Amino acid sequence: MIVQPVSLDLLTVDCEAAPEHRDIRKSRKGVSSQPHGASNLVYPIMLHCPGRKGDPRCTLYAETAQARAVWKRKLEEALTLRTEAQEHNKVFQIQTLQENSFATSLDAGNIVSWGRNSLTGKITCSVPFHTSDGRSLIAIGCVDGVWAVFRDDPKSMKKVLDLRQVTQCAVLDNHGIFLVLADGKLFAYHVESVTPTSTHKMPTPKKLSRDNDVRCFRTGVIHDRVYVVYSRKKGINSLLQLVEPIQNLYSNSQSAKSDWFSNFKITFLPFETRGLTFLNNKIVIILDVKGFLIMDLEQ
Repeated sequence: MIVQPVSLDLLTVDCEAAPEHRDIRKSRKGVSSQPHGASNLVYPIMLHCPGRKGDPRCTLYAETAQARAVWKRKLEEALTLRTEAQEHNKVFQIQTLQENSFATSLDAGNIVSWGRNSLTGKITCSVPFHTSDGRSLIAIGCVDGVWAVFRDDPKSMKKVLDLRQVTQCAVLDNHGIFLVLADGKLFAYHVESVTPTSTHKMPTPKKLSRDNDVRCFRTGVIHDRVYVVYSRKKGINSLLQLVEPIQNLYSNSQSAKSDWFSNFKITFLPFETRGLTFLNNKIVIILDVKGFLIMDLEQ
């Protein structure tokens, strides 16, 4: 029998089970398969391996309690060494923001502690950002809205935008603008509007697209200038719109009555797009069909 090795990261060991009676079988010659003088008891070693195909449980048996204790010690030593190696080679610091699952139904088991009967739908996107006073938050886009939480206070989780079919979100930190794509419409909000403790009256959000025809967007930098590019669907074609933020909502008290963006460039594309990104002062356009294009704004 060939079995794939089990990752120590997933392995748990239980050696507390009571001994069991040995299953004694006789060979064809009528001779017992049990070794002469062996005990009629065996000692289970329960291994739980969530990464295995099929039943995650596996049971081994030791001949004596002392042998089982040796196996337990060796396995625990291996697990300890693995944990120490992971800590030494750690690249990311993991921080739990919410232990409960986001609710996708009204089942009692899915009702989260920070909002009973609050439906969120599946998580579609997330973005870290900071407020003007330096507080760190995470915005979480879901099918049924946008939620936000302070990174040092998991209990602060709160629904901040009541939108449907949220698919993308981004933050322009230096301008105090929060962008969100929901149901094909691209909105721009004052970043303070998406903080769980916001009580001030915020400027009316801006709608960058007239219709619900935006497929995707991306923020990036070209020659030290910040831009937002988004793709609008026009039949089987696309319009690529590039805009530049011109307001700093943190410092401009007249921002509610003025434009937040200036139109920079509109490009017609004879195909549909499904993704955008910035690369070396150029825009990469990912096509619905196989392949991609690279657009240089200087040409």
